[in-house]
Amino acid sequence: MHGHTTLAPLFYTKRLAAVALVFVAALCAGPQFDRGFAAEPEPPAASDTLWTATLKDTNGTLRTFEGLKGKIAVVYFWATWCAPCEAEAPLLKSLYESHNRKGVDVLGIALDNADKVKVFVAKHQLPFTVVYGGREAIQLGKELGNSLGGIPYLVVIGRDGKIVERITGEFKGGRLEGIIDPLLAG
Repeated sequence: MHGHTTLAPLFYTKRLAAVALVFVAALCAGPQFDRGFAAEPEPPAASDTLWTATLKDTNGTLRTFEGLKGKIAVVYFWATWCAPCEAEAPLLKSLYESHNRKGVDVLGIALDNADKVKVFVAKHQLPFTVVYGGREAIQLGKELGNSLGGIPYLVVIGRDGKIVERITGEFKGGRLEGIIDPLLAG
């Protein structure tokens, strides 16, 4: 028992040294206190993920999205059973019709099956490209910053291929124009 008590201070000293070492390492690797906290790292540029993705359109044709390069792109993740998505479909249609000739494109990515997506697209007479997918579409959304996987999820991509804005959840009319119009002017 006497030997156990003589080892205890040595054990606690080593443990305290290990904790101090971890603390110092965290300080060196973490934000500098005099410069404020480091910003969250930016997700990859849209061109790193979107341009190389492939999903099927409502005709079953495998589509790529390289054609969006150099345009302002609104990428909208949605589902047919999503009430806010139903409400936003006319807003996206209107945006596409008023801004497409100015270099703005809309891409709808449905997290649903082809038959339901076809009915939705026909019902709302959506003039822009709509594709669908399961896991692939969810993964693409995550790669574009939708870490929670919620819908609706919208990404605005500038002409340079960089993500300008992300909106999780419902957006109101006029909000997209407020994001896009300055990009068209600049």
